[in-house]
Amino acid sequence: MVRIKSLWILLILSQMVFTQEVRELALAKGMQPLPDSFEELAKYFKDSATPLTREKVILGKKLFFDPNLSLSRQISCASCHQFDLGGADGLPTAIGHEGLANPSHLNSPTVFNTAFSKYLFWDGRSRSLEDQAK
Repeated sequence: MVRIKSLWILLILSQMVFTQEVRELALAKGMQPLPDSFEELAKYFKDSATPLTREKVILGKKLFFDPNLSLSRQISCASCHQFDLGGADGLPTAIGHEGLANPSHLNSPTVFNTAFSKYLFWDGRSRSLEDQAK
């Protein structure tokens, strides 16, 4: 029993060291941790043509779960981008409008941190949320 506990502690410590090494490597490459408050996040969009506001966040959440935005009025963004699955759907090939599989056999990309994305849709054909909504 003591040996199992020792191995377990060694495993936990090695994971902590690995995690710290990955964090240090990411920071050295210029990556930064995500903001931990609305105020910190809003600073990233301060000079944007569409600054981030609490009202926009509330509206965005409402629209994200609204199936009326889809052509069939049956699926919402949340249908494919499920928060409990990492903002994706967990399928190898996404299923979209009218149950059709993605023609390029792509999965649903995560929507986590989409505010920092430069391209949207499966194939990156849209460069803004406004364009995607057309």
